[in-house]
Amino acid sequence: TSALLNSNQKKLLKDMYVDVKMSMAEGKSPAFVVRINAPFQSLEDFNALNDLMKTKEYDLVFDKAIEIPMFSDKDKKEKGSESENDNLFTSIFPSFYNCVYTKNSVVCKLDETKHKQRLEDLKKSEFDINGEMEAKMFGAAVFTNTLTLPSKPKKIEGDSWKQGSSEKELVQTGSLLDLYKQPEKYAYSIQY
Repeated sequence: TSALLNSNQKKLLKDMYVDVKMSMAEGKSPAFVVRINAPFQSLEDFNALNDLMKTKEYDLVFDKAIEIPMFSDKDKKEKGSESENDNLFTSIFPSFYNCVYTKNSVVCKLDETKHKQRLEDLKKSEFDINGEMEAKMFGAAVFTNTLTLPSKPKKIEGDSWKQGSSEKELVQTGSLLDLYKQPEKYAYSIQY
């Protein structure tokens, strides 16, 4: 029912669901796990989904869908800052990479201009990527991407992907701190 998304965007998101697990169990490290399931019909749809999930409009729809009363900031809403793009997905899938999936390749290139802009935006929000607290938080925010290809990879450029549990599976791991500080490490090209 959102007026923020057009009919094609709504169609892409129609069957998507997101599992969010937060745990603050005593004696254990805090956990915040987000699992996204977004079925798609074609690679064109998949590329469109990746682009859509980085937008402010998607962020606003997502925030509303998972609004948790105990974490809602009433003052922020009253000040009209719902228009801010604090998109969780631009942290997990930073908008400073341009990724394209085709029937025989996956290419993810770093856009240095967008990376520089993202760092400036963080600084304006008083988030110091070199600060002690921020370094701990971003360093502890680890990610694992698993890519199961239709066939065995023929050529891999970039060191971030390692062999997974089968010859068609590749696994990429890292931390958000490393992603922001050494983004060139996570650019890659895979031919299969």
